Amino acid sequence: MLGKLTHHFFTTKAGEYLSYYQDGDVVNDKPRVLLIHGNATRAMDWEEVVLQWQDTYHLLVPDLRGYGDSSYHNPATTLQEIAADLMELVEALEWKDFAVIGWSLGGGVAVEFCRFVPERVTKLILTAAMGMVGYPMPAIDQEGIHFDRPLKTKEEVANSAYYLPTALALDRQDEATLRAGIAGLFHRTTPSEKVIQRILDSEYQQRNLLDMDYALLIYNSTDAPNLSGFEGTGHLHDLKVPILLLHGKEDTVVSYKLAEQNQALFGETSKFVLFEDCGHALHLENPEKWFEETERFLAEN
Repeated sequence: MLGKLTHHFFTTKAGEYLSYYQDGDVVNDKPRVLLIHGNATRAMDWEEVVLQWQDTYHLLVPDLRGYGDSSYHNPATTLQEIAADLMELVEALEWKDFAVIGWSLGGGVAVEFCRFVPERVTKLILTAAMGMVGYPMPAIDQEGIHFDRPLKTKEEVANSAYYLPTALALDRQDEATLRAGIAGLFHRTTPSEKVIQRILDSEYQQRNLLDMDYALLIYNSTDAPNLSGFEGTGHLHDLKVPILLLHGKEDTVVSYKLAEQNQALFGETSKFVLFEDCGHALHLENPEKWFEETERFLAEN
């Protein structure tokens, strides 16, 4: 159970089963919200939001393919593939007129998802979202960071500082290293043991870490090539919904520079709110401000 939400499974046309949590009362007049988690997390990592909103909003909280209790029979290396699973889910559930909230990698998934079903989505909230130009991965070695040598292949990612330390820590069940990584999601607060253990469990359940790291590298919804030379799809221009961008000034996972770039790319269709003293987990670090901003945006006509 996730709060009062009930646990279900949905099978896609490709044979993947998606785990998801939903309000047990499927017939109600509460505003609907789809919550999309980020990399190394799962539906359960929205627990604090669910507990706050379960009586006010009709929530749909899935585990993405390869995360949590969802399957991973068909490997995916693009966020569009992950978003297509969610498209099938909401169509099967006949969900309409709902808002979407995407955290981190889930922000990229949310953008692609909204493009697939524009007639169903009313608002989009991107919280600590990845860059719309993808996740820049310049080469890193003992001499420093080399922006003139960006990673370009999956093999390079597999042998890089972006993937290898976490992969080795997971393989060896090196909790000290994993806990340090989780602590790095926060700036102003120290995560509780409950939160740390929950994210640890999420990391151990993930089965697509390399594939999703590569998906972050190649993602690009803009009109110009990204740092690694991958051409943009221009999908950003397909978004026709009001957008709220929330980002922490001290985010070391997705830099503030990327957040500023996102703001410029979305332009007048978006509203940007900066969390001055927060890192990557805004809804956990400063829940009062996070709920205030999201609830105000969701209530606007």
